[in-house]
Amino acid sequence: MRQELSWWDIGPQIASAEWPHPPVAPRWMVWTPPAAVLWALVYGAVRVWWAIHGAPGSGPMHLDLIVFTGWGAVGLCAAAALVAFALRIAPWKWPLLVAGWAVCAAHLAACPILLLDLVGGLLPGVGVAFDPKAFASRAACLIEGILVGASTVAYRRMPQSPAVWFAWVRRWPLASV
Repeated sequence: MRQELSWWDIGPQIASAEWPHPPVAPRWMVWTPPAAVLWALVYGAVRVWWAIHGAPGSGPMHLDLIVFTGWGAVGLCAAAALVAFALRIAPWKWPLLVAGWAVCAAHLAACPILLLDLVGGLLPGVGVAFDPKAFASRAACLIEGILVGASTVAYRRMPQSPAVWFAWVRRWPLASV
């Protein structure tokens, strides 16, 4: 014979249940935004130098980055520094999350020739031109995109974000009743 439980029977159990705490943030979530800001400032300074004195280029177009060349690359570095800094200090907002992903995507879209550089560097007899300065520039752009992307992921995982809140509510003790 099955006994029906009423609210009065299970209410004290629910009231005494400990609320789940959000998980402890991994260490990379702490250091990636400052690293993204620092990397963007250093790479931006190099890009300013190259915008004034000429950037190294290789390949048929003699560009080091796709889409963002000259002062556009400097602007991309400035946008990365501003967004990464805002991701570190600002309260949770959807537009800032979208801006973080947009800057990450722009950095990753700017350096696809890095794959050709890897081929030219690893297989020198294939005939693909290899310029170490252009390779370093594209690798730095890729690293900046990864750092901004990691900072955006860390921002999305903030305890105030709706994604974390909804995941937290699913583990809520009252949700299982």
